[in-house]
Amino acid sequence: MFEASSPMPPALAGRANRGAGFVPLPGIDFRELLGVLWRGKLIIALSMCVALGLAAAAMLVVPYKYTATTQILIDPMDLRASQNEGNGRCRS
Repeated sequence: MFEASSPMPPALAGRANRGAGFVPLPGIDFRELLGVLWRGKLIIALSMCVALGLAAAAMLVVPYKYTATTQILIDPMDLRASQNEGNGRCRS
């Protein structure tokens, strides 16, 4: 039915199949990453405080769009007391 006109390249690319500009990525150094985050802790903390302040200010300024109220109505005619409660006497 379908025939390929040329042989297909292998699924796993070896060193010979890499492009001319391909450079493998170095591994992630977590100690260096934590060091960068630790050195920038002041900027990170200030950015977080500014963002939280802006969010709080927006909540105070923006009006509410929806409010909800609830009422529970109980009909006292449907409440049925037991027969012994109304007469004030105890039966033994």
